[in-house]
Amino acid sequence: MKKIFALFTVCIIALGGLFAQETKLPEEAQLVLDSENKADTSTKIIEVSNTYPELHPVAGNTVKIIIEYTPMGRQIRIFYTCSRSKYDEGEALNTLQAVLDDFKKANNFYHVYRAAKDSYSNPKAKKGEPKKAQLMQLWQVKE
Repeated sequence: MKKIFALFTVCIIALGGLFAQETKLPEEAQLVLDSENKADTSTKIIEVSNTYPELHPVAGNTVKIIIEYTPMGRQIRIFYTCSRSKYDEGEALNTLQAVLDDFKKANNFYHVYRAAKDSYSNPKAKKGEPKKAQLMQLWQVKE
């Protein structure tokens, strides 16, 4: 009895496989699927012009602010670089907060939280250039 049942089951499965039809998606549905599967792994680098001179009067024109935004990881890195002799942490933090607020408004980000502690470094300057100080903040965008 068990052998007959097993043979019957195998026959049913074989017949089902013979008469099965292959399904195809319409072309526009396939294009949508292909475009959704491609992730944006690029990093957008935005150099902010010196639009906040009132927030860093001591550092003056030596300030350079760069935003690195990674859409896939939804991370924002903001770099504040200036001459080491004119670096003031309070000015740097106020300027970075103003830059972040403007970036949030421009990209409609409502929930942003700090992902790591601030990182202070002294990057190597090329020969003949003044020594620099750099403050970096890492932020995460929450959905």
